[in-house]
Amino acid sequence: MARKNNPIIIMLVGLVLVIAGIHSILSFNSLKKKCTANTTGVIFYTKKTSHSKGSKYIADASFTVNDKDYTCHLSSRSSRYTQGTHIKVNYDPSSPNTNYSPDYPPSKGFGWLIIGILAEAVGLISLIANKRINN
Repeated sequence: MARKNNPIIIMLVGLVLVIAGIHSILSFNSLKKKCTANTTGVIFYTKKTSHSKGSKYIADASFTVNDKDYTCHLSSRSSRYTQGTHIKVNYDPSSPNTNYSPDYPPSKGFGWLIIGILAEAVGLISLIANKRINN
């Protein structure tokens, strides 16, 4: 009996991943539209964290707008941050705390979207196969 529910669960998980992917894509596009000014920042902090899915690298870069200092937070699955590296920072002119680095852009959500669509397809194929077996 539990076997019949598995395709539905897979499809529900797929739907959540599709929604998360779309949300990430829309959030990044909104960020890009807001952040119309740019400057140069310098990475001043790096850290490697480990967890069950592997390592994650984080860094902070400082940049200045109108004589005030701000921080741009970066994260990646690959070790590509070095203290002292100059990076491009795009920021919202009305709120420089809203920023990102096009050199190290945040996740755009396409991975979540693709995995979600694949999960939907697997769930649908399993559902159809289960119905054929039961008929």
